[in-house]
Amino acid sequence: MIDATHDVGIDGYYINENAKSILFLQSKFRTTEDNFENKDISISEILKMDIDRILDGETCHENGMSHNGKLLGMQRKVRNLPDIDRYRYEVILLANLAKVPDSKLRLLASGIPAKVYNSKKYFLI
Repeated sequence: MIDATHDVGIDGYYINENAKSILFLQSKFRTTEDNFENKDISISEILKMDIDRILDGETCHENGMSHNGKLLGMQRKVRNLPDIDRYRYEVILLANLAKVPDSKLRLLASGIPAKVYNSKKYFLI
């Protein structure tokens, strides 16, 4: 779990060494029942993810703010994985996001494949 200030939009991650995959998680659900069910997240909120800079080893956001300690720890874990070039990446967005084509989601996620799991499709409401 990374969710904290200066997390560059990455709330969590999962490294599966057997499957050679790394999942980056971003959760954006509203806090009231009505907003949770009916209000979509804006694209600009998803754009906060800065995965390419993280994977390139950058230790601060492009505005100069240092990443939080949990994010830096994730970077160390990824950097120390053997055969990192064999790993595939995926972004999981837990959010009510208006239909966005997969090609656009990939652009928003630094070129990494992304899937959206929204409340209407995946939660019993």
